Amino acid sequence: MSSLMRCRLCGEQLTYGYFSKTWNDPHYRTFHAEYAEWLGRWIRNFVIIGTIDATVLVIVLILIYKYWALDPAMQFTLGIAALLLYLVPVWVPLIQHLQRVAFFKKQWAEQHPFQKHP
Repeated sequence: MSSLMRCRLCGEQLTYGYFSKTWNDPHYRTFHAEYAEWLGRWIRNFVIIGTIDATVLVIVLILIYKYWALDPAMQFTLGIAALLLYLVPVWVPLIQHLQRVAFFKKQWAEQHPFQKHP
């Protein structure tokens, strides 16, 4: 079954669907091997960071609401602080992802100047 998903780097139609492991798609492994390897590592690291971060957030929120803050205003302030502490470690890899994908797109476009680009 063919999908309508296209390569993020060159725009070619891919054989796998949206919910497949992109880095395992034959197109990426053949034409964008460095990107496929990097993406697999990035996803693994992001899942690890996200899991640890979510666990820490849950623990901090439980402690805030159970032991540390009896005043509702203080609970709200500490809850916002905990949320920000959760978001920063997740946003950093997301920003790095966007930058790295842009790098791979630019690199491909420079190596293939006469082909259409996504």
